[in-house]
Amino acid sequence: MTAAQANNPNDNAIARMVERAAAGVFGKTDLHAALSEGDWLVLFAGVAGKRPETADLAVILPEIAKDRAKAGFDLSIAVVNGEDEEDLSAEFGVLVKPTVVFVREGDIKGLVPRIKDWAEYERKLAEFLPVSQ
Repeated sequence: MTAAQANNPNDNAIARMVERAAAGVFGKTDLHAALSEGDWLVLFAGVAGKRPETADLAVILPEIAKDRAKAGFDLSIAVVNGEDEEDLSAEFGVLVKPTVVFVREGDIKGLVPRIKDWAEYERKLAEFLPVSQ
């Protein structure tokens, strides 16, 4: 982490999420390969410092993954490398940041822009990444 990142609460929150929730940071060269298997929440965080809700998502996304794990289903978290965000945004249909993209087996199932309440994430998770028994 750079000195500039250390002074930015959004970057610190993302770094903590990556460390504690075993989220991966991916770019153009490795994102598609990572997303090809399983269910993923992909965070397009945006420019650090301009979007304070990014720090909130860094707390919310691991909790969503934990809830899914309690039900016996894996849900991984990916953070798009800031250097590659603009290039990948168009490909993933991301118009605003932060945005969470729901991906299953490499297929984009839906997007949720900005921060939403917990119930909205639960609804979107059930819609975009339903679990099968």
